[in-house]
Amino acid sequence: MKQLFKLTGCLALAGLFASCQSAQQEANYQIIPMPQEIVTAQGSPFILKSSVKILYPEGNEKMQRNAKFLADYLKTATGKDFAIEAGTEGKNAIVLALGTENENPESYQMKVTGDGITITGPTEAGVFYGIQSLRKSLPVAVGADIAMPAVEINDVPRFGYRGAHFDTSRHFFTVDH
Repeated sequence: MKQLFKLTGCLALAGLFASCQSAQQEANYQIIPMPQEIVTAQGSPFILKSSVKILYPEGNEKMQRNAKFLADYLKTATGKDFAIEAGTEGKNAIVLALGTENENPESYQMKVTGDGITITGPTEAGVFYGIQSLRKSLPVAVGADIAMPAVEINDVPRFGYRGAHFDTSRHFFTVDH
């Protein structure tokens, strides 16, 4: 009986070590809420390794906070430190940029190629929501590299108001709404 317990314990430990040593995991863009448009692209995936830098526009404090937020989350999810630098271009980087032509300030575009990830929004809030989509698509894989398949995501919030409120006696709407 003791030998059976030892054998079972050894097999369980072997399975645990085998699952922990997976060198690479893949991101999944099927997130909630689902982005308006997801277009898969041809090309090699971007590998999220510790050598990746997070770039933000120089002199923009809000974008610097967005970059810090992303770096902190990536440290939690992967166990790796990511450098944060001011800049707008670079290979092997996650670039946070302003500049889409969308009317909605919370819209964003995320492009993933083999060279890097670019999240662009008309405002800092749009870039923040792009970071949220990137964050949700990543698996929690401490110690593993994450493969980000090539994709282009364009998203706009479906509703102008975010949140849920069930106490209608304190949140009035006019007849028009």
